[in-house]
Amino acid sequence: MDDDETKGDWIFEKVVEHIDALNKMAGAEVVDQVITDSAGDCKKARRLLKEKYRGKICVSACAAHTLDLLLEDIGKLKRFANTIATMRVIGKVISNHAKIRHEYKDKNGGKELDRYCESRFGTCCIMIESAKENKSALRKAVVSEAFDEFMKCKKKPKTDQPSYFSFTKGQGLSHHALGKLTKQCVLSDKFWEDADEFLTITADVYKTLRLTDSNNPTSGEIYPRMCKVTESLRVNEFVTAEGQTFQLGRDEHRKIKKAVEDRWDMLHSDLHSAAFIINPRYHHTHDFSGTAMQQHDALLQKWLSEEDLHTYKAEFRSYKEKTDIFSAPTIWTDKALEVDAHVWWDYWGSGKKVLHDFATRVTSQPVSIGSAERCWKAYANIHCAKRNRLGPERAAKLTCVHYNKRLRQAREDPTFEPVCLPPMVLDPIDAEADDFPVDEGSESD
Repeated sequence: MDDDETKGDWIFEKVVEHIDALNKMAGAEVVDQVITDSAGDCKKARRLLKEKYRGKICVSACAAHTLDLLLEDIGKLKRFANTIATMRVIGKVISNHAKIRHEYKDKNGGKELDRYCESRFGTCCIMIESAKENKSALRKAVVSEAFDEFMKCKKKPKTDQPSYFSFTKGQGLSHHALGKLTKQCVLSDKFWEDADEFLTITADVYKTLRLTDSNNPTSGEIYPRMCKVTESLRVNEFVTAEGQTFQLGRDEHRKIKKAVEDRWDMLHSDLHSAAFIINPRYHHTHDFSGTAMQQHDALLQKWLSEEDLHTYKAEFRSYKEKTDIFSAPTIWTDKALEVDAHVWWDYWGSGKKVLHDFATRVTSQPVSIGSAERCWKAYANIHCAKRNRLGPERAAKLTCVHYNKRLRQAREDPTFEPVCLPPMVLDPIDAEADDFPVDEGSESD
């Protein structure tokens, strides 16, 4: 049996055990959602969980992982792959050599050039954006004496080291060849135009990735934002931040649209549609019909009793038509809608109990496992080979201290900006909903 299949069965059994233990402890069914990453064994576990719970528990892939895979799908296209690989060369040449790095920082007020992270393809957007912002300093650095001295070196990397040009291993290049390529590209206007095109194509995907990878509950945001991604790709005509228009090849445009549809099928669940329908920030953008409304109603049938369902329908009508407690204009102002959806419902919707309980239940859900991964990363840094005698309880306490300290430092930083969710101007969603067919069997790696 395949290793992923075996691990998938084991993950499924463990998740079911935890769900049963939580339900037994609470005396009721308290688990609403299970999120996994996009590894092959987790895909198998997701499929088994969907078959077992039949929608009573929503099962989906991690939004941050899935959107990162979508960026990688786009980045693998020949049109963009060379630009990304070349930018990685530039980042390594600038950051890995002390004299060039010092020269660059001297020209840039002491700022570092953001680097690419191998395990997170989305960081390529950060890397390219950072290089664009510091283009002037880069151009000064590659014409400096330190850079000329670097190019005179004939040292060549070992052949078993990762190549600068490939996502896999390959033949390395000498310092002279690396320097020549870096200098040629940094001074080339065409290279920066190609970088602008990549950032333009991936802009909405990257913004959605950053949003979903936050600590905020964003279940009510993922549906409209993915609609916006699809809408931005509907017509094969794009405008860069510099005002330049460009088009993709027909095959490239088709591949990107197909990648977006496949990754959305992999990620989407009825909970995302229900959270969107009940999100007050988007009340004005749709007429409560279409695929999203149908999936909202399907989740109601699975989560509410028949008596509560009738009560919900009556209370939902007053929300839809802005009557009764929802008639006050002050609760629909931009200021009132700045808060997260579940907070808005606690403020203004508590008078409709069944509607309020369902709305807070779906809009307070996360869509990614980024927060948990960050905690485990902190734990791994504390309970490591050098500190392997730490007991689990003490290591957990140290992790809490470390994590909370970092959060406090971030909030005390004057440049810290929490993720905000500005209202989006969208066309009626019922016209766009059919762009996302939900086919549970068509998951891609």
